[in-house]
Amino acid sequence: MWIYLNDAMLSIVQNTGRQDQFLVRARFPGDIERCFPDAVTYETNDADYRFRAFIGKMAVAELVMNRLVEIDYDNFKSTVTDPRRRRWYGNTWTEAVEAQRLKRLFPNEQLAVKPPEWEER
Repeated sequence: MWIYLNDAMLSIVQNTGRQDQFLVRARFPGDIERCFPDAVTYETNDADYRFRAFIGKMAVAELVMNRLVEIDYDNFKSTVTDPRRRRWYGNTWTEAVEAQRLKRLFPNEQLAVKPPEWEER
């Protein structure tokens, strides 16, 4: 699972050695530590994600839950303050918009039900 936060991007997969842990991975130094200050993070040049840590599943779930309930913005991109991260996320967003526009990923997909009109609340 990829999780894009305004101050970190994490890739989370099962720790194959322990069912009660995830392997949390990151591309940039500090991303794991910002989310899990007590994590023991190691660095490797032999894998696609350079930074890694084994973290208990409940700690990861708690982080995700806390970040979700703390959302107070109506535009995620505007909360990303690091210019490098903003550019990277923006490129990801642009690719997704383009795929949606061109129906590249799911060309035959149709909406089963037309969505209701959006209402301002």
